[in-house]
Amino acid sequence: MKVSRLRHRVALLKPIRAPDEYGGARVVYEEVASVWSDFLRPNFGHQNLQGDGDVLVISQGIRLRKTTVERGWRVQQGDRLFDVLDVDESVTGETILTTQEVER
Repeated sequence: MKVSRLRHRVALLKPIRAPDEYGGARVVYEEVASVWSDFLRPNFGHQNLQGDGDVLVISQGIRLRKTTVERGWRVQQGDRLFDVLDVDESVTGETILTTQEVER
């Protein structure tokens, strides 16, 4: 991995359950680390939803130095927010995340 490609600062957000005002719980995200990253070329694919036809799905690969991150976490870059769908640690010294941008 070329360190010079890690030019985007992102926050890694871990989900935690927090009590809500009704006695239940809700998921909130807590920042656990701020790291440098490389945004890979987006991947475009189709997904068939029952009865709704094909939907275009865009996933974003994000490369980081080796760090602790799990599926279900989120990555925030400025105003953009991504759900972590998969974590690939097969390459020594780096972590590659497959993510999908969260629509707000």
